[in-house]
Amino acid sequence: MNQKVIPKPTLRRQILSRLKALPATYREQSSAIMTKHFDAAISGKEVLVASYIPLPWELPITTSAAQSLYLPRVIDKEVMVFCPYNPQTTRLTKDYAGVMAPALPQTSTSQKHGESKKADAKNLDLVPSQWLEDSACVVMLIPCLAVSYDGFRLGHGKGYYDRFFAHLKPYCRRDHKPRHSTTLIKIGVVDKHHVALRLNSGAEGSSWAEGSQWAEGSFAPDSWDVRVDGILTQSGLQLLAHSPTGIIS
Repeated sequence: MNQKVIPKPTLRRQILSRLKALPATYREQSSAIMTKHFDAAISGKEVLVASYIPLPWELPITTSAAQSLYLPRVIDKEVMVFCPYNPQTTRLTKDYAGVMAPALPQTSTSQKHGESKKADAKNLDLVPSQWLEDSACVVMLIPCLAVSYDGFRLGHGKGYYDRFFAHLKPYCRRDHKPRHSTTLIKIGVVDKHHVALRLNSGAEGSSWAEGSQWAEGSFAPDSWDVRVDGILTQSGLQLLAHSPTGIIS
């Protein structure tokens, strides 16, 4: 049976109000469980991990198994880049959004131009050079308010991830491999209650879908929305059918 389609702004408000009401202990316990699942999936694998700086209601993934770690920095109202991060040595400063984030590398085009000016979205500095090396594997953890049955992400509506992937797309092939044979795997990080908000397509549940206990309907993705390759919840990491195989599990 089809669920009614709810406008994204309404669905965001429904989910956010419930996430913000969760006790801190719930987020802490969920974070620990999900981090354990993720570290087990990438343990022993030569992967570069792009994570995120969580907002107060989001679930942080504090991985210790990554070969290299990258965190986002918002440059202006449209552009987000990823910067190398080492918890012992990386300097954090406030970015355009007011979030403490890794400082831009001195060689970055964005640093040369200053964050008050829009970065050149066609310049490859916006993507770390390590991501484009031969045989590199980048696993990106993407915070989600919800993920549809088809793997589409519901975010906060700012469009930073959508624009970042639009910039990266010209360097990617359909098999998820940018030039130089780099593999990119996008993992949606989401509370288990917000997985598989079904599209209005008659799709039934799947073996991994836990369904929504908090929202009253589904959402319809826009053409620019990010489709993830896997989903990380408190129940584990599950890859979707279109994900690259044999890399993480």
